[in-house]
Amino acid sequence: MAIARKKNGFGDHHLDARLKSLREDLGALQSDVLGLMNEVGAAAGDQVQGALRETADRVENWGNEKLPSMGKIVRGNPFAACAVLLSAGAVLGAILFRR
Repeated sequence: MAIARKKNGFGDHHLDARLKSLREDLGALQSDVLGLMNEVGAAAGDQVQGALRETADRVENWGNEKLPSMGKIVRGNPFAACAVLLSAGAVLGAILFRR
């Protein structure tokens, strides 16, 4: 049984032209979205790097402020300082290398 086609004034050529135009528009949209994603990713990367630099500077400043007093504590109690450091290393090792 053949299906009858209703003619609505538009030929197959017109439909093909519209589909081609739609494909081109979708291709341009895809290109624009990819470009936008790259720009947003670069901006986010710059913000993350800035935050990491700021955090590193803050940690460095804190360490420089605390270093003299820590040196006095370690010199006063060398065995206790070694025990604390070994314990901290064991805990970090257990956390980082557990399976």
